[in-house]
Amino acid sequence: MFGQYKLFTPAFAHGGFEQLRVGFVQSQAVGSYKGFLQTVLFCHIRFYSATWSVMELFIGVCLLLGIWVRAGVIIGALHMLSLTLAT
Repeated sequence: MFGQYKLFTPAFAHGGFEQLRVGFVQSQAVGSYKGFLQTVLFCHIRFYSATWSVMELFIGVCLLLGIWVRAGVIIGALHMLSLTLAT
């Protein structure tokens, strides 16, 4: 549900993702990960917005349908690690 919303709603790609990341960098992110977010992610914000959406949709479809479950779990674990460091 969240991947589909982010992928097919233009508001997320054109401002929502950027506001989310700015909030992480300003107050919540772990010190070393904060530098990564500022230098790498903000330079390519539109690309990572689309990648974030496709990744969440891929994880959901894999786990829901039972195909490529191991790949979905590994990507999901990396995604959760990223969210943990950001918040």
